[in-house]
Amino acid sequence: MPDTTDTGGSGVGEERLPLGFADLYASPGDHIGHFYQTAEEWKELLIPFLQKGMQAGEKCVYFMEPGSRWEELREGLADAGGDVDGAIASGQLVLDEGRGD
Repeated sequence: MPDTTDTGGSGVGEERLPLGFADLYASPGDHIGHFYQTAEEWKELLIPFLQKGMQAGEKCVYFMEPGSRWEELREGLADAGGDVDGAIASGQLVLDEGRGD
């Protein structure tokens, strides 16, 4: 199992959190962005990332253009074993169009 303690930078000894893919970690407060070129690449990254956060009981927020692949995302999370409707109803999972306000 990889070491999850960050021993460098300003957050000395701060716990790092697994992102759920590619054995990558982030520290609390980090901002994460990802660029993708295909719908398949989007799904391969996003669904495990959100599923890992949901399983850990974390609040997950995802902003996406209106009319985009909302159903595809919901179905992918459900297929991965997530209770999408329950997570949305409880406020744990927030899917937002990012209106800019």
